[in-house]
Amino acid sequence: MEPIIKIKNLTVIYEKGAQSEVRALDNVSFEIYPEEYIIFFGPSGCGKSTLLYVIAGIERQIEKNGEIWVKDRNLVEFSKEDLVNFHRKEIGMIFQAYNLIPTLDVLNNVALPLIFSGAPKTEREQKAKALISRFDISAQAERLPQLLSGGQQQRVGIARALVTNPDIILADEPVGNLDSQSALTVLQTLRKLNKEDKKTLILVTHEAQFLTQADRIFYMKDGKIIRIEKQKSEPYSIKHPEEEKKEAPLLLPAALTVSSRKKINTSALLDYFGQQFNVEEILRFEDILDKFISQKLSQREFEILLDKPFKDGGLGVYHQTAKKLAREIEKILQLSNALKKDLEEKKELSFEIEKIAIWLLDEYAGKILSLQEERIEDGILKRIKKEYGRKDFENFLDRPTKNGGAGLNWRTAKNLAAKLEVIIQ
Repeated sequence: MEPIIKIKNLTVIYEKGAQSEVRALDNVSFEIYPEEYIIFFGPSGCGKSTLLYVIAGIERQIEKNGEIWVKDRNLVEFSKEDLVNFHRKEIGMIFQAYNLIPTLDVLNNVALPLIFSGAPKTEREQKAKALISRFDISAQAERLPQLLSGGQQQRVGIARALVTNPDIILADEPVGNLDSQSALTVLQTLRKLNKEDKKTLILVTHEAQFLTQADRIFYMKDGKIIRIEKQKSEPYSIKHPEEEKKEAPLLLPAALTVSSRKKINTSALLDYFGQQFNVEEILRFEDILDKFISQKLSQREFEILLDKPFKDGGLGVYHQTAKKLAREIEKILQLSNALKKDLEEKKELSFEIEKIAIWLLDEYAGKILSLQEERIEDGILKRIKKEYGRKDFENFLDRPTKNGGAGLNWRTAKNLAAKLEVIIQ
């Protein structure tokens, strides 16, 4: 598969030659493939938003040897007219501050890109109405932006980005101004755009809890991409669901991955523990974790390093958190290794599935009926067999028992689904 975006030798320098010179991007090169979900992740000032605006054709202060290829065209060579057409047809932008026109109602804000492209009024209204209906804001169609909640305003922004049906969606900290529930709704919407609408999605964030959403994560620091982490299969080997089931009937446990590359899914692990680390802390955590997994550290030494201040080579988490992390990761590795062994030897998985279910529920304070236990174990097996995706498993846990589900509440279902992802990969 050919990349939809290709960046070569990209450098952006502000105030060049002055004492205040800033190298916002430093010789960056990478490729992004159609239908990928990419996250640019890093602390404030690392260059992630600059990189997004370069791809959008908004940031034009590029050093001479840099190339920005989007759909086989080099943006560096674009005229002003080329850029206008590019912005109107090829990309959709979603902003943290929404950037809605305060004097236009919702319907006309969504239709605005079509107005600029000269589309007839009937076409504009038809497309805008379809999108505001899809994002459940039809009731606000005639309201001005200032009368909407933050979540509603961002859904208007997403609808506006989609109204010209671009292949590429660029989102700059899209949930930065939202409460947690609105942020979750927006992230779920973006995921659907990627999975169902087949949009190539690039999201900028400094929030580690969002990393599990992406296919690949580009970790950035000081204007450079310091690491690219793959969450799923390579983009050029992406297959239809039917093909995936035939070729890969079982998900590999994390321990199976560990045996080949001494690593487990750090993003899933941090998501489960609810830890919000910056880039430097994530890299430090991975280094400490790798040493523990490869048995260079005992569990006690691992715990001490997690507790030790960051400036002294540790991670600097609270002592009780360090103890919990060490204890839980030891359990995760034990469960993964046992599951790996049974998979390799083609043994019946029921015993290991039961142990995984007990581990998933060990902090659950509610009462679990025997029927619910059976359903949960059945759901775990289907997740391992790849009959369920993560969201399918979460929905199954949340579904009432009378409808064939496990009958847990939505929050418990969400937490257990996140926890299971640490075991499998």
